[in-house]
Amino acid sequence: MGAGQSNLPVEGRFNAQFPGMMRIASALSGAFRPAVVLLATLALAAASGCGRRDPRTPRPDPRAIILGSDATVETVVSYPAPELTVRTLGGDELEVGSFRGRVLLVNFWATWCGPCLRELPELVHLSRDVGPERLAVVGVAVHDPDSAGVGSTVEDLGVPYPVVLDATGHIAEAFGGVFVMPTTFVVSPDGNVVRRISGLARPDSLRAVIGRLTAP
Repeated sequence: MGAGQSNLPVEGRFNAQFPGMMRIASALSGAFRPAVVLLATLALAAASGCGRRDPRTPRPDPRAIILGSDATVETVVSYPAPELTVRTLGGDELEVGSFRGRVLLVNFWATWCGPCLRELPELVHLSRDVGPERLAVVGVAVHDPDSAGVGSTVEDLGVPYPVVLDATGHIAEAFGGVFVMPTTFVVSPDGNVVRRISGLARPDSLRAVIGRLTAP
């Protein structure tokens, strides 16, 4: 971190290192403002170690901010998707790399997150409409150790795609961290994360991105 950035207030330094994230604050009510500042402080503490994290520094908890209404921040990114093998609610092993050749949406959500539950039916409809030849979706239930509750939600909403539990946050951390709920990562057919969507994913925007990524 440069000397000029170190003199900025917490929110200013956070915005300098994580462009666009502080726009979330303007979409939230004043009651959530302290949570944004707390999140900025924790993220800066983790980032200031040049990639090496002090194990005593607490990880930002996705429950710190839940985006409501239509607040969305979509960020263009570019980095390889993590090589992970996870286990679905049904007990099957799932490799992130096995979705090469298709667009992959990795949607982080939780049963205690109202906006997440509003978003899920949109993703279900999108996955069915686009079809499995072009699109794969994986749901990741974050910080929710109650697998029965997650399973009931998945069944009630008719979620057709695989869902995994991330009770410890290690999957979220592997994707670069989840700081708001919901958060969706878009992975290109060649295995690169190309979009990070913080807040409710917009179906029209997702369709446009999918179309560009799968165009011949």
